[in-house]
Amino acid sequence: MPRPERSSEEIGAVREEIIGCAMDILVEEGYSNLSMAKIGARMNMTAANVYNYFTNKEHIFLEIHDRAFQFLYESLKSAVDPREDPRAKVRALIETYVEFGIRHSRHYEIMFCVRTPKYSDYEGTMLEKIVMDAKRVSLQAFDLAVQTVEEALASLPGMRAEDARMLTVQTWSMLHGLVSLYNNRTLVEAVENPEEIIAEILGQALRPWGWDLEGEAAKMEISFAKEEEGHGI
Repeated sequence: MPRPERSSEEIGAVREEIIGCAMDILVEEGYSNLSMAKIGARMNMTAANVYNYFTNKEHIFLEIHDRAFQFLYESLKSAVDPREDPRAKVRALIETYVEFGIRHSRHYEIMFCVRTPKYSDYEGTMLEKIVMDAKRVSLQAFDLAVQTVEEALASLPGMRAEDARMLTVQTWSMLHGLVSLYNNRTLVEAVENPEEIIAEILGQALRPWGWDLEGEAAKMEISFAKEEEGHGI
């Protein structure tokens, strides 16, 4: 008797399980060890069955990639847009980026820490167009950050808007370092009260933007809550 066709909901559920399994492998073993066979083995299904849901491992990785970067962009944009003061926009940008990295640590690891193929690696291949679309998605967040920094610099005396890209990269590097050290527990082992230290450091990062605050007012309002186990974004 032929097996009944799966509903779209059932297909979607299996795809989500595959994505979750792929994320586990990416974080635990790296991109080079991700394969359809390994995903199938972990899920007690054949590699051939995994191919029924995704074309190849690149397809799975790009699905994870696009979702994560789109969610980061939407999170940053929703934090920045309601604010009118350019400096408040920068503060919201910093707070939201750090909260994203800590709350969605597994996605953050895959986005920024795991060694994965870069866009230029796909030039001249069948995946070039798809990957260039993925690059466009990933750069939305960076472009928003540069635009936000440009607006803030333009509003401050003695600051040059043309320095926005350099200052964005400089600030991003600091934020990435803090998030990574916190997520891999290095900071937790090195200092007491790492959450308070991060909040104070981020408050100091606001000084170039004309905020020379002291005490509690200088601290960022960061949520250090982690997402529940899973892969949902």
